[in-house]
Amino acid sequence: MNRERPTDIAKGLGILLVVAGHTIASWNSGHELLYKFIYSFHMPFFLGSGGMYIRADGPLVAFIKAKLIRLVVPFISWSLFYLCLAFFIQAIKNDLGTPTFGFAPKLLTVLLHGDWYSLDATGIYVDLWFLPALFSTVIITRLLAKWSDSQGLIASLGYCYLLSFSIVLFNDLLGSRPFSYWGIDIALASLPFVYLCKLRNYFYRVTPYFIFPLIVVVCMFSRTQEVSLAVLKISNYGSFIISASLGIILLFAISAWIQDWKIGRILGMLGERSYLVFLMAGAILTISGPARRMLWSVNDDFSNIISFFVVLVTAFFAYPLVASSVPLAFLAFGAKNSLQKQP
Repeated sequence: MNRERPTDIAKGLGILLVVAGHTIASWNSGHELLYKFIYSFHMPFFLGSGGMYIRADGPLVAFIKAKLIRLVVPFISWSLFYLCLAFFIQAIKNDLGTPTFGFAPKLLTVLLHGDWYSLDATGIYVDLWFLPALFSTVIITRLLAKWSDSQGLIASLGYCYLLSFSIVLFNDLLGSRPFSYWGIDIALASLPFVYLCKLRNYFYRVTPYFIFPLIVVVCMFSRTQEVSLAVLKISNYGSFIISASLGIILLFAISAWIQDWKIGRILGMLGERSYLVFLMAGAILTISGPARRMLWSVNDDFSNIISFFVVLVTAFFAYPLVASSVPLAFLAFGAKNSLQKQP
């Protein structure tokens, strides 16, 4: 399958927002409006784009096997990596004598639950929640593929908006998340974004004159909500669905507009590597922590900006090194060979 340059550019823009959301505009950075803007649509975009190429063709078993390799294998290997990193940091602190670490039980907890809470409880990079949620999203999308083909994209989008609202409302009324295992409820709530991304060819045609108004509208609606898709906490579902949907359209519109620019080519390369950038961000931020804390004492924003570029540059240039090794490529992003592109 040939890659779409605007889609790669959109992923490049998206990963810039992800890294910025963990550094420049993190929840404690003091930039609340920018934080809300980014979090209103960056993860809906990546969950949606992960399922936008899925069709009803081919055997289901083969599809599931392929996604197990692409998403579950990296989830396991990165969980092991981050757990070992936590163990190593604890060793440096001379705290190995405490009985609270429990390497095997913590790993088992993460693999059984596959959610933000289990990752947080074990000290593993919490943003790995995305991989189980994406796995659930693509499997559900594949199971619904024949149904969506019969309904058409627009009707499927409408039905999935209703499903998304129902899941969020059900969790709120229940006061718990019975379908939180491996992000199943996150996947169900994010299904409309899959079908929205499938309509990307329409959004590529959005004239550049509408880009600024789209930014303004997304900003307006993102201000009225608190969103944490990782734990499916949405304070204002109506505002969220508008800002998330328009934010996705905005990314595709910008990407088509700049695809022939030099910055577009650079962002396209970043988009091809976005998977590894996302997965490596936690390790880079952890390892560079002491240096960042020294900068923090000078200026918070300066430290965050440095962290932003450190993560992007390090992960970007680490990609070819990882991809050049068949075992590393398989463990890091589920590639069957060193030349296979990320999902």
